[in-house]
Amino acid sequence: MNNNLILRTENLSKKFKNKYAVKDVNMNVQEGDIYGFLGPNGAGKTTSIKMMLGFLSSSDGDVYINNKSVKGNREEALKNVGAMVEEPKFYENLTGRKNLQVISELYGKKAKSRIDEVLDIVEMKEAADKKVKKYSLGMRQRLGIARAFLNDPEIVILDEPTNGLDPYGMKSIRELIIKLANKYKKTFIVSTHLLNEVEQMCNKVGIIHNGDLIKEMSMEELKEEKSDDISFEDYFISLTEEARSYE
Repeated sequence: MNNNLILRTENLSKKFKNKYAVKDVNMNVQEGDIYGFLGPNGAGKTTSIKMMLGFLSSSDGDVYINNKSVKGNREEALKNVGAMVEEPKFYENLTGRKNLQVISELYGKKAKSRIDEVLDIVEMKEAADKKVKKYSLGMRQRLGIARAFLNDPEIVILDEPTNGLDPYGMKSIRELIIKLANKYKKTFIVSTHLLNEVEQMCNKVGIIHNGDLIKEMSMEELKEEKSDDISFEDYFISLTEEARSYE
């Protein structure tokens, strides 16, 4: 594991009217991490991710990717970032390959030359020339990950990539992320509300609850901190109940 800090948030906050959706979040993602951004639905995961990508402006704080400010220089900060936020959207009447060709126009020649490569990376070459409207949800998720890889990013941010999938589909996407991280040396931030996904896939976890990052640690540290006689699920519930008691 490399100790280089590739992404950090500094007191990242977002306020809608008089209520904070995200408040003073300080995340630290190192090169090579599969970072599980864990929290229940409505905890602030997607809002945080949209600020990391510059889709939403922060009310306070900032995001730094390779020490470049998203607020100050979004294009430079995000040039080596790939992302899939919420359910990926595609042109339904175009093939998977044609969808990637359309998106690659935004990135230039290098991305165009990578289409076959990224389809192979996500094991979608056989389905590449089928129309997306015939794709299963799992195939759409894989195509979304392929799209996130077009610009050959250093860090890939995936928002609930297994959401709505059956157990086979979840296992397939989880194994794909682990393979991509190990084989292609990519850093991942994976948001999820599923505890077992983090437990089986990630080396580091940040737990967010009601907009507050209440815990950030390696999975090894987490296993050492929680007692052997309680499950990860019970430990997570105890953390969020403790956070709720301070509201």
